[in-house]
Amino acid sequence: MVKYFPSTKTIFFLIEEVCGAGPEGTGKKMEPLPSELFVEILSFLPGTDVFKSCLVCTKWNHIIRNSIVLWQSLISRDFVAMEKGDGDDSWMDTYKNCAR
Repeated sequence: MVKYFPSTKTIFFLIEEVCGAGPEGTGKKMEPLPSELFVEILSFLPGTDVFKSCLVCTKWNHIIRNSIVLWQSLISRDFVAMEKGDGDDSWMDTYKNCAR
């Protein structure tokens, strides 16, 4: 089954409309949106857009980089089921390595 990927612009618009969240410098705060919901929304984006989302603001970067659930979801959707590699690689790094 093919998963529908809304555009990154659409996702950011929905986040802002639903909870008043937005990137730093817009005068809006991220706090109204629970991190778990934010991660669930991001899981519908292509991996390349998730990487770009790290650049939106410091808070998004932190949530995205540290979300094991998000990267496990993206790996299982985009690649075969796998375990995280040995060593100190994060799930985000594991995704990057699979995408090469």
